[in-house]
Amino acid sequence: MKKTYVFLASLFLLLIAAYWGLKVYNDKTTAAETAAEESAVIYLTNEDTLSALSYANGTDTMSFDFANTTWSYTEDDELKINQTTLQSVAASFAQLTASRALTEGIDDLSDYGLDDPSYTLSIISSEGETTEILIGNSFSSDTYYYAKTATEDTIYVIDASVVTNLVFDVSDLIEIPSLPGLTTDNTIELTRSVGEETISLTADTEASESAEDTTADSSEEAESTESSTEDETTSPFEDGITAIASSMIYSIQTAQPTADELESDGLTSDSRKTYTLTYTDDEDQETTFVFYAGNTDEEDTTTYIQVQDNKSIYLVSVSMIEALDAAFDAAK
Repeated sequence: MKKTYVFLASLFLLLIAAYWGLKVYNDKTTAAETAAEESAVIYLTNEDTLSALSYANGTDTMSFDFANTTWSYTEDDELKINQTTLQSVAASFAQLTASRALTEGIDDLSDYGLDDPSYTLSIISSEGETTEILIGNSFSSDTYYYAKTATEDTIYVIDASVVTNLVFDVSDLIEIPSLPGLTTDNTIELTRSVGEETISLTADTEASESAEDTTADSSEEAESTESSTEDETTSPFEDGITAIASSMIYSIQTAQPTADELESDGLTSDSRKTYTLTYTDDEDQETTFVFYAGNTDEEDTTTYIQVQDNKSIYLVSVSMIEALDAAFDAAK
């Protein structure tokens, strides 16, 4: 019996040793395979982070700078650029890969469209090193492009997505701001200023007598259901919150408005309406969100707005502003 226990114990130890030996082997194999795969990747650029990037198509040039964790438009750093979009572009530029490298039989750059590139990409690494990429002709039904660095002779084959992801209209790169998620629990005050008149709504604000008269139902049926109607009646404060909470800023109208455009859209300081939303954020800190409303479009379906500290003009539905104004007017 004792010999059996000794045998089983020895077998158990052998199995443990075999397990760890196999694990070490597999780890080494995986590491070797990973290293081989990484070495097989062809990089035109291989930077961890960038401090600037630009791209051009022969007509337009878009340039961006990176500082304090934020990408900004070089031509106008006041614009609110969509950071997710720029981070994606920066990542593709920082580690630009190729499916093939052509080193032989290259007689003339014009055969690849690289004597007069269709696109030029430029990056500056966080260490200050500049790399320029030239992109020439497309082939295989625009699936791939020929490319090379400005300082090397090797021609590379890159995926067309590098080109198709380039955006040359700055409006398409503007961040669409979000309205705050107001509720009766987190909202402190809503304020509207038009000229010298300012109206504020709080949880204690009641509807004016004139507003109550216009909303009252004088029919006998309404009188018979008076108690249920009172239960469903909302205050101007609640109506204002609902107007904001059920709406959104859904598109951009003008990225860089001129003085004439601000005037025609009703967004000059002496013509616009100012709305201030005061609420507590997710960290229970008192926060304000200020936006300005101007004119409506020709179809009378959208209203032009601006957000404080943001020069671009955006669009919201007319119904949002109408509902918001109705709440303020009810409190007069």
